[in-house]
Amino acid sequence: MGDTIIVNDIVKVVDDDSYNFYGYTLYQYADPAGNDPVKIDHWDNGGTRDAEAYTQQRYRVIRKNHHPDFGNAGLPLVNGKEYYFGIVPEAYLEFGEPVVFAGTPIIKTVVPKFTPGLTYNSEFNDILQVTHTGNSDGSVVVWVVDPSAVPGKTYQVTFNEDMTWNLTADGDTIVKNQTNQTGDNAYNILDGLMIKVIGTKHPGINLDIPGPYADAPGATGFWYSGGRRWVSWTIDWGLETMFGSLGNGYSLFGSDLDPSDYVNVEIRFAGCTDRTDTTSEGLRAASKLEYPECWQKAVVYRRDQGYAVQSTLGDLPMTVWDTENNRQLKAAFVEDATNGNANLIWDMGWDSADFADYGGYEYFFIINDTYDENYTEYLNGNLDGRINGVMYVSGWDSRGYPYLYDAFQIQIFASHVNSTEDIFTFTAPPAAEIQSSTLKADLNKIKVVPNPYYGYHSGEQNRNDCWMQFTFIPENAVIRIFDLSGTLIRKIDNDNANSLVKWDLKNGSGSPIASGVYIYYIEVPGIGKKTGKLAIFQAAY
Repeated sequence: MGDTIIVNDIVKVVDDDSYNFYGYTLYQYADPAGNDPVKIDHWDNGGTRDAEAYTQQRYRVIRKNHHPDFGNAGLPLVNGKEYYFGIVPEAYLEFGEPVVFAGTPIIKTVVPKFTPGLTYNSEFNDILQVTHTGNSDGSVVVWVVDPSAVPGKTYQVTFNEDMTWNLTADGDTIVKNQTNQTGDNAYNILDGLMIKVIGTKHPGINLDIPGPYADAPGATGFWYSGGRRWVSWTIDWGLETMFGSLGNGYSLFGSDLDPSDYVNVEIRFAGCTDRTDTTSEGLRAASKLEYPECWQKAVVYRRDQGYAVQSTLGDLPMTVWDTENNRQLKAAFVEDATNGNANLIWDMGWDSADFADYGGYEYFFIINDTYDENYTEYLNGNLDGRINGVMYVSGWDSRGYPYLYDAFQIQIFASHVNSTEDIFTFTAPPAAEIQSSTLKADLNKIKVVPNPYYGYHSGEQNRNDCWMQFTFIPENAVIRIFDLSGTLIRKIDNDNANSLVKWDLKNGSGSPIASGVYIYYIEVPGIGKKTGKLAIFQAAY
């Protein structure tokens, strides 16, 4: 079932994603009917055709009065007094088109109530400790919004195959299949807690990890080390990092990997000291003698042949390693003989002038498949080394140093998304509890309002609805009212644990009492007592 709204006298049921509410206002009213609204707060997400989803908090803590009918604005809410608040939806997007309408408020009557002796074990905005089992880069942040609602349970955040998350409390499911992992504030309050489940923003390269230029845009999520790096990023291919020359496989030709399949990778490039023969073939031969551990085979595709797979594996002047599992990975690269050299060597077209276009930029693919020199499934076309299992792709060219100038390394850091292997656990503070010592001290807070009583007050509905109210009354308290001669006028048992107890200004027989001064005696078995005076001036009719 969807929400029903009325716009321009037309009833509409909001039950699909074509509607996106973006305007809400919180009001305080003079009465339950919604008269004389006073605006307290407003939330929206911009109110435009291209508005982003609302990302701010979905709660508002109200501690102060805002309406002049209930006293000065800014003063704390009064214990036992009725207040009236309401939320009004004001606009929505229908297929991207903003529509403003007069919403009907949902008005709630709120009565602040103090519970004598109640001790909270947490405070507003307390941060809870969370433990994590698993390997994701995600996190869970929990803080207390409503200390009175915190139940003292142990919670677990778990994840489904589709990356949605669930929350359990002492084994019971609270919510499931939740999608928000942005870390914004648009999470619902659960058991008095704001539980922010935070995941990596995108699968693949973790762009939140600083690179060699700190947090410079376009240069995060990777590092390089070792000797003088002879590859660079002259061309921006629109990829995620290294100024557009390095990115995720799904950003180029696509990839069939799941978000949890990406791992940290180190590429170990070969160098070459003996540069007697500066052809690619000559440098390859010399480098393999000097750095045999930095060469591996790769499957090759010819761009000038419609990306046809080559029957012979090519040579890579590097080895590719999954550093999380200490395993070597397979790779692929693209050559083009149109303006380069299709020599089955990843050399960026070294034999062409100035690392020429097309053949000069030999795309390089890192595949999440354990390395061996058996690329049978790729050579027979069952697997495509540009798509199947591809984690990362590059379009590097020359940095200015000659081919194989020095040995060096490039590290690529993966985003480890929250997966079924990850569990976040935390325990909420114990539920609020009544303590005898606090209860005894709270007896001093007992009051009678209004005192004196002058014939009428604003809380009474009519002249026959006369009452005074005892506040801060503990459960099981017994209230006795005497006249000045010591005669018992009325006895009231607080059996319903209500801290606000009304007296209808009648004696035990149900007759209205006379004007005068009276003594109240309040006893809480096993805790203590409180006495005081009250004055009543009945109206003359």
